[in-house]
Amino acid sequence: MYMGKIKGILEAISYVIVVFLSQKIIFFTYSFVIFQLAKNENSFVSKKFFTNTLSIEEKALKMIDSTQTIYIFLGWIMAIIMIMLAFKVAKQRSFPWINKIGLANVLLSVIIGFGLVLVINGVILSVSEYINLKPYYESFHGIYKSGVMSTIIIIGICIPIFEELVFRGYIMGRLIQVGSHWFAIIIQGLLFSLLHFQLIQGMSVLLLGLISGYVVNKTKTLYSGILIHIIFNLTNLYLYKMDTNYYDVGQLMIFIVLGLMLIYFGLDKLRGKVMHL
Repeated sequence: MYMGKIKGILEAISYVIVVFLSQKIIFFTYSFVIFQLAKNENSFVSKKFFTNTLSIEEKALKMIDSTQTIYIFLGWIMAIIMIMLAFKVAKQRSFPWINKIGLANVLLSVIIGFGLVLVINGVILSVSEYINLKPYYESFHGIYKSGVMSTIIIIGICIPIFEELVFRGYIMGRLIQVGSHWFAIIIQGLLFSLLHFQLIQGMSVLLLGLISGYVVNKTKTLYSGILIHIIFNLTNLYLYKMDTNYYDVGQLMIFIVLGLMLIYFGLDKLRGKVMHL
C-alpha cells in the first residue's frame, strides 16, 4: 500500500520534472534560434530592432523578452505530448475526468474562481507592508511585454487549460489509482505549487490547486477546474493593471471574508457525487 503511494508520488514528480525540462529546452532552443536570426541583417529580428545603437546580443535579448508567451506556450505543448507518450508507453489509464459540466456547475465554478481571487489578493495586499512583493509583480510585468492580447489568450486561457490537464488530469488521476482522493488532491496541489517556485505565487497557486483538485474530483470533469483557473488567471491579469494601493485593511478584510463566503457557497452547491476519500 505504502509502496504504491511512494511509486505514485515519484511518478507524479517525474511528470513535474518533464514540465520543467520541457520549458527549459524550449526556452534555450528558442533563444538559440533568435540569436542566430539576430546575426542576419535581413531577418525579422534585425528589422524589428533596426538601430545601430543595439548590439546583436541586445537585439536578441529584447526579442526574447518581448515574446515570452511564445516559448511558454510551446514548452507546455511539449510537456503534454511527453506526458501523453509516457502514459501510453507505460500502458497507464488516463484521467477519468471526462463528464459534461452542466450549467449549474459552470456558474458555481465561476463563483469559486472569483472567491479565490478575492481571498488571495486580499491576503497578499494585507501583508504587502511586511513582505517584499516585487518579485511577484515582476512576474506579471514580464509576460505583459509580449502584448496584451497574446498575454490574455496564452496566460489567461491556454495555460490554465494545460495546467489543469497535467495536474488535475494526468497527475491527480494517476495518484487516485494508488491512494485516496484526499491523498491525490493534496499531493498534486503541493507539486503544482512547487512548480511556480516564487514564494508568494507558489502559496497562492497552492490554494488554487487544492480547490481546483477538490472541485474536479467532485464534479468528475476537468472543465470545472479549467473554468476556475481561467477566471483566476484572467482576473489577476486585470488586477495587476489596477492601482490597489488605496485599499485599507478594513476593505481588504471584507474582500477576504466575501471571497471565503463565495468559495464555501460554490463548493457546497456544486453538483456531483463525491467519491469516498
